Amino acid sequence: MSKASPSRGLLAAALSAGVVTLGAFGGVASAQTEEASPLNSADVNVESIPSEMRVAIERDLGISAEAYAEQATAAGNASITSTRLAGELGDSFGGAWFNSDTNSLHVKVTDNVAAQVAVDLGAEVEVGGPSLGQLDAASAELASWASNQNGLVAGVSVDVQSSSVVVTLVNGEEAASLAGQVPNVGVEVTTQQQTAERRLVDINGGDGYFTGNQAEDAIIGVCSFGFPAYDAAGSPLYLTAGHCYGDEDNSVAYREIPNEQPSLPLERLGDFGTVSFGEDNNDFATINITGDSIAPAVNTWNGDTTTLTGVVAPLEGMEVCKSGRTTQYTCGEITHAATTWEGVNDGQGNLVDIDGFEHSACTEGGDSGGAIVAGSLAVGITSAAAGNADGGCEITDGQGNPIDPISLGVSLTADVLPHLNDVAVLTEVNAPVIESPEDGQRIGEDEQVIRGTANPFATVSAQINDQSAEVQADADGAWELRPASALPVGEYSVTASQSLTVGGQTYSSEDTSLTFYVAPAAPSILEPADGTESDNATPTVSGTAEPGAIVTVSVDDKEASSADADADGNWAVNLVDELPAGSHTITAVQVIDGAESAAASVTYIVLDGDGEVPPPTTPPGDGEGEGPDAGAPDQDEDDLADTGANFILPLIIIGGVALAGGTFLALKFRRRNAAGTDGVA
Repeated sequence: MSKASPSRGLLAAALSAGVVTLGAFGGVASAQTEEASPLNSADVNVESIPSEMRVAIERDLGISAEAYAEQATAAGNASITSTRLAGELGDSFGGAWFNSDTNSLHVKVTDNVAAQVAVDLGAEVEVGGPSLGQLDAASAELASWASNQNGLVAGVSVDVQSSSVVVTLVNGEEAASLAGQVPNVGVEVTTQQQTAERRLVDINGGDGYFTGNQAEDAIIGVCSFGFPAYDAAGSPLYLTAGHCYGDEDNSVAYREIPNEQPSLPLERLGDFGTVSFGEDNNDFATINITGDSIAPAVNTWNGDTTTLTGVVAPLEGMEVCKSGRTTQYTCGEITHAATTWEGVNDGQGNLVDIDGFEHSACTEGGDSGGAIVAGSLAVGITSAAAGNADGGCEITDGQGNPIDPISLGVSLTADVLPHLNDVAVLTEVNAPVIESPEDGQRIGEDEQVIRGTANPFATVSAQINDQSAEVQADADGAWELRPASALPVGEYSVTASQSLTVGGQTYSSEDTSLTFYVAPAAPSILEPADGTESDNATPTVSGTAEPGAIVTVSVDDKEASSADADADGNWAVNLVDELPAGSHTITAVQVIDGAESAAASVTYIVLDGDGEVPPPTTPPGDGEGEGPDAGAPDQDEDDLADTGANFILPLIIIGGVALAGGTFLALKFRRRNAAGTDGVA
């Protein structure tokens, strides 16, 4: 087959709903131009940390803003890598946590095959113990048991580092007696008694936004704004806590002007839309914005804003800062990334269960619905806290000893966005990511699909050589372009940008570009099958190709041998050099009429002398630039988790938040209690 001029036919754009899978993600840093920022970057620049957050970081965490920016970048990338590993490894994934002392990702797996995958991504790995799925199932079973214990159980949490489930009991002898009655759920279970009452962060005192019905002079509470968001039609809305909603007669949100005492009439911001509180252990709501534009920015509490750079899942050990209208910025550490608080007091005589993540940043009344961030990365919204009856962040245990604050956030990626229909966080619009092909990659004639990610529902404009097309990203930000007719063998360049319109305002990105080559289709490898585990250190590699093609086989990027495909297209290569025990990548390419094809590859695992899969052969990184990518150009050698920086997952969307700020307010609020009567809060 000879080279031909690239086709000039039109491209056909196809929306790819859910097309991006974990296995399709790859390094895309090379796909970005120098001027464009990667859409899936978790980088936190110290310049993005406002002065008020710097004060909180130094006060609550005891480190500088510079050190925290580096740590938050590592933690964000660790979160992205952890989520990817959870999807790829399935039942072999035992959970992950972040070590803030070494800025390193730690992963537990159930077997050595999974360990090698995690090590290759730069994680420090422990092999053994239950899977995260088993821990989650055990936690759910214990939460169900706890709901029938007459309020004696305060919460159930998964503790990844100890591969156990922690059951927290309320104070008192009756609750303590339950420690010996916890059912056997197949994993290790530990019990502890709570240190303070767990309650919703009351919607009172302070400023953010008011909830109520101004026509009836009924302002029943105050909460903090969370994250600006939008739906598929580009309509603006806010995400906040579900318990901030009043009722059908008190479903309006009114603007609170920062640093000003309120005066009637209040300015209407919008109406509550979707509200989920108590159902399925949820605590989130949307506010439909009327007549206002929203921005992907967070309040700096000094009259300015700063844009967030990403949205990540909470990770045990990640240090976060909470932004709320009462306490503004406070910081702490995520102690449990998955927890259920049982029997939380909603302040109206009702007890509810809430799923979320637990952290040690101080939270007080009025902070509900506010943003929880890791530097400039969005993590969740504020829901509840454990505290003393008189409030405040200086809480004590049952013996009066001071302890760290205990707060509950609800995760954007786990507890909010998956439950909303076609809603995304409004985020910074950077250049879209072209995930496949990679820059300089040779793709087969049968693999002509351009795939990538962008902001959800954004319009992606792409040009391949002199052909252009547009496509809308789906709810997960995935997009796909296919040529109307096959592109002949040759070299191609692709350039892409995106635009997003929310509430009448359009955000446009810079361009990103790369070059790829269309090559003859790859040969097939039939034996050994992908993932084969064998004690045969010199396997025969065989498959099919174009009749007469020259097939070259390589092992771990080293050429091993070649063979000619026969008249039926069959070929076989006998590996002569023994492969050491461990995992190996076998690849094959074919040459047809002087043109080299794309590559086919399989993983082949040689068992050790005991017939077992050996431990990983590549040493994990240690946070000091000693990982598999140490010394690579354009990488932070002190940032172990940065090896996962170039992977993006569905529902992980780059962006920011907008919050309302201000001073403490002296208002008289009416609250409906459990009996339906009115009382003064």
